[in-house]
Amino acid sequence: MGSHGRNTPERRFGSAEPVLVVLLLLIAVLLLILTIRELAGDLRIQEPILDAQHYLSLGAQLSQGQGWPAVPHFFGPLYPALLSLLFRFAPATPLTVQIAQSILGLGTGALLALTTRRWLGRPAAWAAAVLFVLYGPVLAMESQVLMEPLLLFLVAGALWLWPSPDRRPPAHLFFGMACGLLAAGRAIFLLLPMAALLVLLMQRRPADTRRWVGAALIVLGVLLPMLPQAIHQTRTTGHPQLLTLNGGLNLYVGNNAYAKGIFSLPPDLDLNDDLTGTRSASIQAGRQLTLEESSRHWAQRAADFAREQPGRAAGLVLRKAVLFLTPDEIPQVYDFQVLEGIVYPLRVAFVRFGWILPLAVLGCIVAGR
Repeated sequence: MGSHGRNTPERRFGSAEPVLVVLLLLIAVLLLILTIRELAGDLRIQEPILDAQHYLSLGAQLSQGQGWPAVPHFFGPLYPALLSLLFRFAPATPLTVQIAQSILGLGTGALLALTTRRWLGRPAAWAAAVLFVLYGPVLAMESQVLMEPLLLFLVAGALWLWPSPDRRPPAHLFFGMACGLLAAGRAIFLLLPMAALLVLLMQRRPADTRRWVGAALIVLGVLLPMLPQAIHQTRTTGHPQLLTLNGGLNLYVGNNAYAKGIFSLPPDLDLNDDLTGTRSASIQAGRQLTLEESSRHWAQRAADFAREQPGRAAGLVLRKAVLFLTPDEIPQVYDFQVLEGIVYPLRVAFVRFGWILPLAVLGCIVAGR
């Protein structure tokens, strides 16, 4: 009798896998429910500030049919647009966002497991799924009215659709579309399709024609989701404009004489009352600036800082690189370490970036070899 008829460990694991999937899903749902329940009464979550307040109020306005403000987009439009669809069927409250993003997080975990299984096999897929379910910072982020849970889902989708010689052409298009949606939220995600194009065009297989068709489909996929934003930006600024207009302010907040490498406001900005920085820039310029002029103003201030204090600017870049690799969760608006101390499920979900970082380094080494 051949080995196919034996009750091997692989076959036993395969037969038990559906039960294990259900068990892991139950653990994930239980952690989500407990986290939502405890954070539902936390003022840091229920009284959004800064970006979260903007997203919540704009999503509510759009859901009531008021239309987009006739000004250029400062924040990415995708997240408030999706919130507006959600608020057509549910109350425009942080609790609604908590529940929706927690459900979306289950999809993110599934995409991550499927991607890992295709690339690295079943054991690695299970490890990735367990690490994701027990990763506390994701649980905390899903309860905040911020676009990061959506971006995480789209990144997982893009990795699942990653171009390779065995993928059919539609996968290239869908990969590009996922990247285009990501870039509409954060322009930095344009690096993702650029990397995919580089890898695709450097491969010896498939044939040249097929490679170039795949590359063209990726570019087309990236541009399609960004087209509505480009039309709005061009119409409201009066000239071709593809991206949002928060780049200059973000650059200055991270690169000025008072910057520390983590989010901290310089004394000439008060984002609570001036979210886009336009009013502060206008005061400094001595005239009323448009949002586009304000972005250029802050970008110039950041450039002036780098030119006048090159040593300090270089030190900030180095500090940010170190902080990027630190095992701690770096706070922006909300401090995960504070939430972790008062929300019990976030302590039960004990995995932190310190666990993930060594695995990421190992993955880079293996991929490089």
